[in-house]
Amino acid sequence: MKKYTRILVLLMALAFFVSGFGIDAYAYSTAEKPDNKRVVDDADLLSSSEEEALDRRCETLSEKYKVDLVIVFKDEPVSSRGVVDDADMFFEGNGYGYTSAQNGIELYVNMYARDICISTMGNCVNDVFTDYGAYYIQSAITSYLSNKNYYKAADRFLDLCDEFLDQGVNKGKAYSEDNKYMTKAELKARKIARVVRSFGIVIVFFLIGLIIAGVKQASMVGQMNTINSVYDAEGYEDGGLKVTHSDHKYTRTTTSRTYIGSSSSSGGGGRSSSGGGHYSSGGGYHGGSHGKF
Repeated sequence: MKKYTRILVLLMALAFFVSGFGIDAYAYSTAEKPDNKRVVDDADLLSSSEEEALDRRCETLSEKYKVDLVIVFKDEPVSSRGVVDDADMFFEGNGYGYTSAQNGIELYVNMYARDICISTMGNCVNDVFTDYGAYYIQSAITSYLSNKNYYKAADRFLDLCDEFLDQGVNKGKAYSEDNKYMTKAELKARKIARVVRSFGIVIVFFLIGLIIAGVKQASMVGQMNTINSVYDAEGYEDGGLKVTHSDHKYTRTTTSRTYIGSSSSSGGGGRSSSGGGHYSSGGGYHGGSHGKF
């Protein structure tokens, strides 16, 4: 009986040890997964507070648009597959992305090679976001990277992602080559230009009207000055009035205009797309943009 009791105790101890090891192993693997953290600074470019602030913004915007926003800083040689595939595979292979389509936008910076890459996946490949947007954002933040202002580059990346995704997700027409993004200053300048142009057209027509009226008035005054007074009856004959000269003068012209519209009509709505996509070495379909800084 004691023998069976000892065996039972040993089996229970072994089961507890195995289950405890499994729990620890699972906890470790979960804690180490990058998808728990949307800002990965393997190049040590950000302070702890900067990294935490960016990670909170990534989480907020990701939940807002159901699009995973990820920022990655690396400092290592580019693989033989190239920086674009490195960026694609980091996003794809580490479990990032919303839904089974893995909707997301990733900023991938390799300090070793001075490469910047924006990788997109899921509905961010020419749906709610386009390659035009990726290239615009890349161009907008490159100067910050060149000036070693890495936090500002990442922060500006999130600012622009917020604006571009608001346009694509909430307004239904992503910014593209056919629907270009404009800053607030550019929109204000365009509005002022339209007002000035409209006011200028009104002034021009007003001046033209004044000139025409002036010419007509001068012509009428000139015609009135050609009438001479007659002081005797030599110009008249017996038998009544005899017309020796006649002339027709028009004092007013009325023009009627009718607008004839174009027979063609234009449709509206829908999302515009720009560029194409590509497949990563892992088989995922991506869009995006890349360059140097």
